[in-house]
Amino acid sequence: MTGNVNLYHLSTGTWSAIANAPSHHGTTPYALFPNGNVFLASGSIFGDDIYNPSTSQWTNVAPPPCTNRSQNCESAGALLNAGKVLVAGGVTYVNAQPYPIEETNGLATLLDPSTLAWTTTGSMNKSRIGETMTVLLNGQALVAGGQTFDKHLGHLVEIASAELYTP
Repeated sequence: MTGNVNLYHLSTGTWSAIANAPSHHGTTPYALFPNGNVFLASGSIFGDDIYNPSTSQWTNVAPPPCTNRSQNCESAGALLNAGKVLVAGGVTYVNAQPYPIEETNGLATLLDPSTLAWTTTGSMNKSRIGETMTVLLNGQALVAGGQTFDKHLGHLVEIASAELYTP
């Protein structure tokens, strides 16, 4: 268990640890489905997970097509109004000299929770990591801030811009 995976009980106002949490996922929930299940992205080749709080069961989901041993694309995510989960941004590991580096990417993909299948969608205009993603009332997803890798400086720099994803 990774620890730090907790469930909030609205009726009692208390938290409890979730048992049997897979060790490969992150602890950031990206989407709460209408049925109460929670989608957690891992950004790893081990795939993502959906937690069903009513049964305390985990379902592993294959990683998105843009995630492999050298890159991932799940820096941010959100449940779109149409019911699919959009994940975008991440890092690509580059075997540079004298040592490897992590560059940011703008890759994006959609998860259909009814089939647990991924579909590649258009990339972001700016490669990002650590950005926020918010679904707007009109159904678009606002992706803002984060950091991007500056090749000339050789490190991450803050981004003071935003872009919209239109489903």
